[in-house]
Amino acid sequence: MHRILGLAGVLLLVAAPLDAQVRLDEALGRILARIVDDETGQPIQGATVRLLGADLPAQLTNVEGRFAFVGVPNGVYHIEIGHVAYGRGTQQVSIAPGSVVEFEARLRPNAIALDSLVINVKARPARLEQVGFLRRQRSGWGHHFTDDLDDSWSIRQVLQRVPRLYFAGSAGRIVVMRDGRRSCIPEIYVDGFRQGWASGDIEMAVAALDVEAIEVYRGMETPLEFASGGMRTCGAIVIWTRR
Repeated sequence: MHRILGLAGVLLLVAAPLDAQVRLDEALGRILARIVDDETGQPIQGATVRLLGADLPAQLTNVEGRFAFVGVPNGVYHIEIGHVAYGRGTQQVSIAPGSVVEFEARLRPNAIALDSLVINVKARPARLEQVGFLRRQRSGWGHHFTDDLDDSWSIRQVLQRVPRLYFAGSAGRIVVMRDGRRSCIPEIYVDGFRQGWASGDIEMAVAALDVEAIEVYRGMETPLEFASGGMRTCGAIVIWTRR
């Protein structure tokens, strides 16, 4: 955890959509982040973000409060965040080769100088980039869960956040998707492999403590690699385990 006084931060989310053709060099890293108001939780647009010590252009946060630095050489840098209504602060981050550093910063209105910033930072393994999770998350399709997963949750609790998804069966373990009058059981994938034998029992397919990330897709929004039923697929729940 890195701290510069005055702002509470929680790890979360990703940056603004990037060109799908951009590929991460194994020797380079990324910084993906979101800036929000500490009191309201609303995104802060127009904050200026500079990566001091790197030959990369400054970024402005978009309407969702997001920004990204791509192609960052490994090393130690300082992120400087400034906004006319919130003041300015800096945060040190370390970039390992091929890593992705993500954070959410919460700025306090009318903050002064360096008393405006406290950020929790976590280096995300490059694996989620390599398996396409971050690319699909940036596409805006489906529901994605990563940093809000911890030892206190169950897979069922996470999936209950997805609209029109519920659990059925005698033990309430079978995940079901509802689309209008139609209800169906989505396919389950673990680390890219279809778990046909699970028959919708998500907790039979994988233990919660092993999960690093979850993707949920409905019907035609399902990526082709997870659409075993073709265009008529019910949907898919894709789980990536910690490795």
